[in-house]
Amino acid sequence: TAFRDSLIERQRIADDLEHQREQLTTLINAIPDVVCLKDGEGRWLVVNDNGRRLFGLENVDCLGRTNADLAHYSPSLGTHGAGDWRAWEHRTSWRCEEVLSGADGTPHIYDVVRVPLFGPDGGRKGLVVVGRDTTERRRIESALARLSRQNELILEAAGDGIVGVDADGDTVFANPAAARLTGWDLHELLGNHHHQLIHHHRADGSPYPVAECPVSQTLRDGQPRRGTDETFWRKDGTPIVVEFS
Repeated sequence: TAFRDSLIERQRIADDLEHQREQLTTLINAIPDVVCLKDGEGRWLVVNDNGRRLFGLENVDCLGRTNADLAHYSPSLGTHGAGDWRAWEHRTSWRCEEVLSGADGTPHIYDVVRVPLFGPDGGRKGLVVVGRDTTERRRIESALARLSRQNELILEAAGDGIVGVDADGDTVFANPAAARLTGWDLHELLGNHHHQLIHHHRADGSPYPVAECPVSQTLRDGQPRRGTDETFWRKDGTPIVVEFS
């Protein structure tokens, strides 16, 4: 009876462990990132489905094998392990950007975080590796940077003064021509209220209420307006007659 009870208890423990393993497997496979757990020698203990797909290992028995063992399935694995040793060497989490090519050779940019694990004696126990595909984000960032630079070049080359104001009427960008026209440096224009800085009085010297300013009116109702005989004021206090839209 005692022997049978012992077998039943062992089976219960085994069932519990298998259930926990299944839960862990389900969890890491649900994570959109690449997740891998290695032992202290760099052998793969756990890898989720995204990791297998990335390196073309869906039908490969990769557990218990190192990156070098698996490099012929995906060349990226041959260099991917360098970051592992850096994490162990520094004995702290190691984050870097890596270009990894999948089994089809298509390069992807990954934000990779490695967390080394150590035993009570200080020896290497394991390594958690998590990689997030940032290829699309980097592509968008690069495109936005190019667009921003193109816009800067257009603004810098324009002969007319160009000023952008936010909903509060504060200047958020201005081109060199606007600075030359008004006599204010660019850093003096930026962040300051457009009307109060250069459009505060009429040509006869009387105050120009901000509510009557065409720029302020457009900010309120969103309707385009043109000014053909307006007065701006330079930094030195001299007026200039301008046409603006």
